[in-house]
Amino acid sequence: MQNKLAKSRLKKKEAASAKFVPYLEKKFQTNKPGIAAISNSKTDEPKPSEKNYKSALPSLFLGSFFTIVCIALMNIVQPYTVANIPFKNMFLPFLAPVFLAMFFIFSYIFLNSKKGFFVASGVTCVVWTLLVVPNLAIWIGIGLAVWYGVLIKFA
Repeated sequence: MQNKLAKSRLKKKEAASAKFVPYLEKKFQTNKPGIAAISNSKTDEPKPSEKNYKSALPSLFLGSFFTIVCIALMNIVQPYTVANIPFKNMFLPFLAPVFLAMFFIFSYIFLNSKKGFFVASGVTCVVWTLLVVPNLAIWIGIGLAVWYGVLIKFA
């Protein structure tokens, strides 16, 4: 009885090792005889930092479009004429294209929409502060730059 149980356990181990052997052969493949090289399957895949910028081109095109919209708004309409739409000193018709342009451009640069959002939010806050209180803009810009550095560090 114990002999049969031991044989069945041995067969299970052999079956498991038979499944594992091709994995080991693939992992330790090399062109040089007698030398085992460890091939990491992750090295075959592109690293996250090596993402393809071609796949993010629509983001760049949208960013370019909203940048052109911002330039057109600055040339056609002065920001202070739309300052009180919809609330006092909000500058929404001017800041919305600024935010969208910065978001899409920085999302393309970083290949990460989360980081693009943080940078676009900071740039939009600095632009709004420049429009509302020009004297405080530099200090708020420095604070936002530090805050952005903290967010990127922990993102």
